[in-house]
Amino acid sequence: MIAVKKLLLISIFICLNNLLYSQIKLTSPLNRAVYQRDGAGFSKVTVAGSYQQQVDKIEARFIPVAEGQGQATDWETIKLTPLNGNFSVVRSVRQGWYRLEVRGSLNGQMIGGVTTVDRVGVGEVFIIAGQSNAEGVSYIQGIGANDDRVNCFGTGNDLAEGGSSYISLSPFSHVDQNTRIAPRGANGWCWGRVGDILASRLNVPIMFFNVAFNGTTINAWANTAKGGYAINPYIGGVYPNKMPYQNMSDVLKYFVPQLGVRAVLWCQGEADNYLGSTKQNTSPVTYKSQLQTVINQTRSESGKNITWVVALTSASVYCPECIAAPFASSDNNVLEGQRTTILETPNVFKGPETDGIQNPGRRDGAHFTSSLPQLAESWSNALNDFFFQYSTSSLPTVIPDINYVCGDNRVEVSLPERDASGSTLNNYEWSNNGLLFDAGKFSSERKVVLNVEGGRQYFARYRDIYGNVTQVPAIAFAGSNVPNSTIIAEGATDFCEGNKAILKANNTSNNAIIYEWNNGSKSQELTVTTSGSYSVKTISQFGCQSDFSTPVVIVAKPGPPQPVISANASTVFCADTNVVLTSSNQDAVSYIWSNGTTNRALKVNTTGSFKVKSVNSQGCTSIESNEVKVTVNPLPATPSIVPNGSTTFCADTSVVLTSSNQDAVSYRWNTGLLTRSITVKNAGDYSVKTIDKNGCVSKSSILTNIKVNALPPVPTISSTKDTVLCQGDNTILQMNLVNGGFPSWFAHQDGTTTRYNFQSLNVNKSGSFQAFQTDANGCKSAVSSKMYVSLKPVPAKIQTISRISPYTIGFNATQATTYIWQFNGTLRTDVNGNVIRIDEAGKYNVTAKNVYKTLFYGDKVCLSPVSDDFSFELYNDNGMSIYPNPTKGEINIDSKIDWRNSSIEIFNLSGAFIKKGFVSIFDDVKKLDLSDLPEGEYMLRIKTDNFYTITKRIIINR
Repeated sequence: MIAVKKLLLISIFICLNNLLYSQIKLTSPLNRAVYQRDGAGFSKVTVAGSYQQQVDKIEARFIPVAEGQGQATDWETIKLTPLNGNFSVVRSVRQGWYRLEVRGSLNGQMIGGVTTVDRVGVGEVFIIAGQSNAEGVSYIQGIGANDDRVNCFGTGNDLAEGGSSYISLSPFSHVDQNTRIAPRGANGWCWGRVGDILASRLNVPIMFFNVAFNGTTINAWANTAKGGYAINPYIGGVYPNKMPYQNMSDVLKYFVPQLGVRAVLWCQGEADNYLGSTKQNTSPVTYKSQLQTVINQTRSESGKNITWVVALTSASVYCPECIAAPFASSDNNVLEGQRTTILETPNVFKGPETDGIQNPGRRDGAHFTSSLPQLAESWSNALNDFFFQYSTSSLPTVIPDINYVCGDNRVEVSLPERDASGSTLNNYEWSNNGLLFDAGKFSSERKVVLNVEGGRQYFARYRDIYGNVTQVPAIAFAGSNVPNSTIIAEGATDFCEGNKAILKANNTSNNAIIYEWNNGSKSQELTVTTSGSYSVKTISQFGCQSDFSTPVVIVAKPGPPQPVISANASTVFCADTNVVLTSSNQDAVSYIWSNGTTNRALKVNTTGSFKVKSVNSQGCTSIESNEVKVTVNPLPATPSIVPNGSTTFCADTSVVLTSSNQDAVSYRWNTGLLTRSITVKNAGDYSVKTIDKNGCVSKSSILTNIKVNALPPVPTISSTKDTVLCQGDNTILQMNLVNGGFPSWFAHQDGTTTRYNFQSLNVNKSGSFQAFQTDANGCKSAVSSKMYVSLKPVPAKIQTISRISPYTIGFNATQATTYIWQFNGTLRTDVNGNVIRIDEAGKYNVTAKNVYKTLFYGDKVCLSPVSDDFSFELYNDNGMSIYPNPTKGEINIDSKIDWRNSSIEIFNLSGAFIKKGFVSIFDDVKKLDLSDLPEGEYMLRIKTDNFYTITKRIIINR
């Protein structure tokens, strides 16, 4: 089948005819081509074409046809400086449905317009195989795809002869209702609906090829897969062109290398149940063996692990005249053969079970009609997530670069010798006829010389070790002439480094528009600063590139290395120091400093920027060193010391010395202190320096002398008496003084402090007293410890002594410790209270006495004046007085003698005993309560323990 070998070139030719008048003519990808994606969702897409006018950059971008149908890319450079009017670049493209735009530019200016491929996709590619329920039936209406992303290679070949009209295949197209899905599909059948479902679910475009052949048995497929012929049981003889497998082989050889493929969708088995009216009785083993033969052949001849999806299909019944046939029975042998093939063959997946679809009811006992949507759903369900995760996809073949060599009106083109994997390529074919490749074939060499006159197009293809065909995108030339350039040097080509020469490419043929120097520069004029051999090649407007010109040799005599300036200290310093800058080039002949100095080392003590060059023995001057900046900070002003008082003072005071420079960051006194002000208490010479924000230290201030006079000793205080006195007494306090000393007292009395300037101080009031002295220098001693003088109160004179009872006298008690009584001028030592009992008549007086305890002087006694005398007379009552009498009920009994253990008895006047009491001792006035007795007269008898008896008459009168 010679015509079959030409397939892709027709579509390429048709695509090119639409671009003949564009600056860039795209030959790949074809419109509506879909490339098989890998597991990550990407595929390799070859972007190829030719250009009419030379450019130095070709850019491309992919734009989703509709929102969400891919990932847009920005303009991306795909080729820099293309040559010979053609380009081919492989891009990795993310799954989606895109519009491809390509543009070219020269020196940043766009040349011509943007060339577009309206539809190109990365998604899923399927090969449909089997018999009529896969191929479709021309008299049964198929289903077109609604989704724009469902595609095929349209208009199939001759249904009877197979490949005889295969040459008329159209470009890729949308799957419509009546589209012939090439190479043999009858119409859209169920595949338009399958494509819609998959495109929606996977959100990727879909491509179908249909190699199914109506009425073919598994035996026919197996025999032709092995290279033989199969008998046609319907019309006799054999199927032409090694059908039915040849269509499968052509798709694998021509289309799969270009687009890749996901899987073969196999739907066949009815003819192995009934062939016409004859039951076939195909065994499961036979069916499995022959199907595996077909599967293995697809893998061996393509060199790829082609994935298969096998439908469980066998239902058939002989009923050629039926419009709606009775039930078509399944053939379990066929089904079992299909099941074991799925189970026992790697990378083969279970497809839909079709026997139960529209059964009964199929037209002529075999073909689906109204159930095509259900069939499509079944296929979609079989192509589930599990299938896409674990099936193996075959990706497009990467086209290696093609080599071009220009000549005058001719170009030598070399096809690749090996593929991307390194395997040898073979069977090269060249043609100048895109429609009839074999008719225009003119060479089978890998390398050919092509005539470019008249804007001709050339087509080429080659095969890999498996026989897979790679179609080279069409090659076209706008012209061909090789530029010729020489170099003109402006200025000396022998110079010291740091100077330069100007090299200009001289375009003698006047057709160069791009320049490329051997150092990578792209300009016509080259500025050279380093030694080397420089040559240039040029590219003409047709993309032809010259050889490199005769080189121009540049000698840049080495100059000294750029010196580095080192400093022996910081380059920022204070005005009282300096820095030495030294050039690193110690072998130089001379040095040139920016301030005119010519020594290697430079002593710097002023602010400025310094650079240096060095000169070597060849007279070449180095590059000037990097700049070193020197900053000399001025010293702070010399401070003066400002005291806040006299610099001569007594030892108990101080002076604050303050630096006059208030803006300093810190201060440095000769004492080691760092504050602006210091408090000085010691004699000596004091100076200060100040430090500014730059760390610069001023000169030292003039010395300030501090004189400190010693304090006189603390005076000693003495007293002429003890310091605890009775009120009305006094003492003299005295202090000792140094020669010329001046006395001072602090007297703290009655809540106030009084200062006295006497050496001796007469004190007659309580208080605390301290003394200090002032010497001839005015220095005051420390204040002495306190001496306390305490004047104790003298008790008041007792004014009145009264007779309290018949035998007691006394007075209201005063605030005194005790009392001193005298009887007839004699001191009574037996009493000391304010009430005493009297048993003798005479004169009595009393003195109040206070006793004060002291720390150092023992007890201090202060006495009141003696009271006036009190004359006491005894009553004639036998030493026992009873009063009041008469009484209302209570009587007092006062005894002259301290009678002990006395009994008291009460009788009425008739002598009758009434009541009795007891007194242990009559040491004071005793009270007797007789308020319980009625009015009247009674006799009271007191008997003591010494049998002394007294009887008194008492009257109770209320």
